[in-house]
Amino acid sequence: MWFLKFLSCRSFKTLYILSDFLYYLAYYVVGYRKKVVRKNLVNSFPEKNEKEIIKLEKAFYRQFCDQIVEIIKQVTITKEEMASHFYVEDTEIIEKLRSENRSIVYFLAHIGCWEYVAYFATCTKTEDLYIGYKKLTNETFDKLMYDLRAKFGGTPIQDTKLLRTLAQFKKEGKRAELGFLADQSPMPDALNYWTTFLNQNTAMIDSIERIARKLDYAICYLDISRVSRGVYKAEVKLITENINSTPQNYVTEQYTRLLEKTIINQPECYLWSHNRWKYRPEDSIKNK
Repeated sequence: MWFLKFLSCRSFKTLYILSDFLYYLAYYVVGYRKKVVRKNLVNSFPEKNEKEIIKLEKAFYRQFCDQIVEIIKQVTITKEEMASHFYVEDTEIIEKLRSENRSIVYFLAHIGCWEYVAYFATCTKTEDLYIGYKKLTNETFDKLMYDLRAKFGGTPIQDTKLLRTLAQFKKEGKRAELGFLADQSPMPDALNYWTTFLNQNTAMIDSIERIARKLDYAICYLDISRVSRGVYKAEVKLITENINSTPQNYVTEQYTRLLEKTIINQPECYLWSHNRWKYRPEDSIKNK
């Protein structure tokens, strides 16, 4: 931990020199998850030839290594410094929903340096932001990630406690805003909703939509894009104000389509090293 704190005190310029070295190490020497990345890219972009896939693959590893040092920098970065690295382009939708005392779910994804979304609470001036997260097995790193997500005003909530916690807020008449990375693979016993995502049959997490329906939350998509090295912007896109007037799985499907557009626009910024497509539709039957 002391080494991370030591590194985080370095300037972005210095840390990006480290990122360039990590890129060479991860791509050319170690080949970190290279088979997974290549398979994901080939299946997601069947129209690209080998040369184009390799170019995209390298761009991903560069972005991935940048993200590593950007998270390290987050250990000591101040609120004032963060303002130059993450911003929300337009808060009109949020302000409208807040003025109506509506609770909101923000669907997020592993795009760019997604951990910088923790600054969302500060730059949109709310004390009601909660961040859903999955507890890490390593206690040291779990505490580190918890602290980073809580640093700028958000409150992390473990995924297994989301429904109970948010239901209690509703009972108390307290509004809340929940940010959740919804592009992870569902658990084997929760392969409930299948759709086409990046040219592949894909199981999507539907539990957040079901929670939102129970509690009548407004739904937004937080569209993250990389502006320049170390600088990210978020655009809030409304999916629905009235979730219970929409068909079942409408929100999850709309999120999938919006995320797909985001990825196609900046494919190098997505987390291709994650084994996102490890399940097939037949696994739904096996695990029921």
